[in-house]
Amino acid sequence: MSTSFVTQRRGHAAPPLDGAPGRGGSPGAAIGDAGGGDAWRPGRARCEVEELSVELAYRELGPADASLTLLCLHAVGHDQADYATLAALGAGHRVLSLDWPGHGGSGTDSLPASPERYARLCEAFVLALEGSVGQRKYVVLGNSIGGAVALLLATRSRLAPRLAGLVLIDAGGLMPMGVAARGFCRALAWAYRSASRGGLAARLLPWWYRRMYRRLLVTAEASERREAIVAVGLQRAAVLSQAWQSFVSPQASVIERCAEVRVPTLVCWARSDPFNSLRASLPAIERLPQGRLEVFEGGHAPHVEQPERFREVLLDYLSAL
Repeated sequence: MSTSFVTQRRGHAAPPLDGAPGRGGSPGAAIGDAGGGDAWRPGRARCEVEELSVELAYRELGPADASLTLLCLHAVGHDQADYATLAALGAGHRVLSLDWPGHGGSGTDSLPASPERYARLCEAFVLALEGSVGQRKYVVLGNSIGGAVALLLATRSRLAPRLAGLVLIDAGGLMPMGVAARGFCRALAWAYRSASRGGLAARLLPWWYRRMYRRLLVTAEASERREAIVAVGLQRAAVLSQAWQSFVSPQASVIERCAEVRVPTLVCWARSDPFNSLRASLPAIERLPQGRLEVFEGGHAPHVEQPERFREVLLDYLSAL
């Protein structure tokens, strides 16, 4: 695997990649100083994996020379704005969040979205960045597909030896995939693919996407993020289709990886998740050698739906590392 890394305009507003608000859609891509704390420093990285180049937008918070970095990976269809409230973690915590290809300010990818593809891009991104900052330790935090990616990075990757911790938020890939689950994934992949091609499906998507997100982000604290995500749903439909199609693949399961994790693992789960059921995921979670489970009220993203309690739990976890 070959990797390269280019940073642009760190500490300044990152310009859109193509002169538009951002290829993945502008709402939610701009992160300010939410909840107090330091200001986010935007940047852009060009990563090459097997000669295929992808430009990723990212934001950094906290001291650049911190020995520990919290790397935040978002759900498909979302963007790094999900982690804006981590600005309130306080001084001394370095946070690095990125946009997946086709999301926020990142460019597009020539290969389809999947947990495996995202893990390889993320590994290339981090290892290239590491070359300029020394032997830094990481805690990888991931929500939904980002959680599956975090598990892949924590096991059998070049990044695994540098991990000090792992935070899984309603992580994908932990439920057994039966016939019904695979059919559901294929149906959603088809719906997003149809919408991305225009016509009636494109006109209907905002209606059913908003209805779906009323179940995924259910609290008042999440209302602004919910509307921002719904607003760019059609722009991200093609990538959403790719991701949902990938979930059918046996490679999308990370159940067997749980027993291989060698770092303390914080598992945060929304009690009413309609996609990643806690009950169905619990047998996999119980395989984590050093796992700790915290259950939140909500639908799919505790860090968005209960940000204050999530920060408290996360700070407690980080203090013990």
